[in-house]
Amino acid sequence: MAGSGGSAGSGGSAGAGGSSACALLAQKLQAALDGARTKTGSRDAALAVTTPECGTNSYVSGDSGLTGAELFRIGSVTKTYVAAVILRLAGAGKLSLDDHLDKWVSGVPNGDTISVRMLLNHTSGIFNYTEDAGFLGDLQKKWTPDELVALAAAHGAVNPPGTTWKYSNTNYVTLAALQTLFP
Repeated sequence: MAGSGGSAGSGGSAGAGGSSACALLAQKLQAALDGARTKTGSRDAALAVTTPECGTNSYVSGDSGLTGAELFRIGSVTKTYVAAVILRLAGAGKLSLDDHLDKWVSGVPNGDTISVRMLLNHTSGIFNYTEDAGFLGDLQKKWTPDELVALAAAHGAVNPPGTTWKYSNTNYVTLAALQTLFP
């Protein structure tokens, strides 16, 4: 596709199995991405889509050399996804929002009184790792979830669990680690 950068992915533009339905989907997605980029005046755009029928495919638009294999940090957008997964796990009966954290994850101060619900609604009292000077001093470092939880744990609780709302990225790093226990 001239000027669009084309598409790349595990299934190629035709998708897994090369079906005509996957090829048509690839064409439509590429056209939509090209149109959105043009309409917004953006220099470049990237999109990855996974479907059971076509696998995972990446699409790029623009001329700066994106390949479709780039990884982008999306920050707090992930909190919505993490919360949705946790709520689905609770709905399926695999965990309870009132489970104490130490039932599932170790190494978190007050884990015996902090509930999954408190993590979701930012009332856990857990320190926000993004307020740590060491974290702020190295913004390019790729921290592991365990490192971030340990960084927060070193500060101790900022409030008794369940008493006060205070935004904490550590809550959602902990929830993300929790969800990995349920394949």
